[in-house]
Amino acid sequence: MSESISNWVKIRRALMRKPVDRIGYGGYLSLALKFPKFVQHVAELCAEFRAFQANSGGGESYKAPIKVAVLNAWGRYKAWINSFGAPQKFLVKRPDVIQVAGTNLLESLAGLPVEVQFLSFDEVEEAGIPMM
Repeated sequence: MSESISNWVKIRRALMRKPVDRIGYGGYLSLALKFPKFVQHVAELCAEFRAFQANSGGGESYKAPIKVAVLNAWGRYKAWINSFGAPQKFLVKRPDVIQVAGTNLLESLAGLPVEVQFLSFDEVEEAGIPMM
């Protein structure tokens, strides 16, 4: 259940930025029934999701008139590659260095009211940097 809570905390911010119509858990219902606390937890998450849907009106949150481009080798096809798991995070070992933005590029951008576009080197070489 702790993994589900951790995932939900991360997903909530994304839901505020770009609402979706539904959420779901895959798996076997017969297995889930053996864990009533987990079933109750999922019911609570669903209620919170419904509240997000009702309060957002189904629309996206405000975005500033700024577009941020993330340049990588794959562009939008592998945008997720910029998201590092816990073992891959850069650890600051110097006490004089303060880590402000965090180690996860996508997590850092997710909290900003900007549009994010992923570009590949090939796209920039062919068409240049797109303007808003």
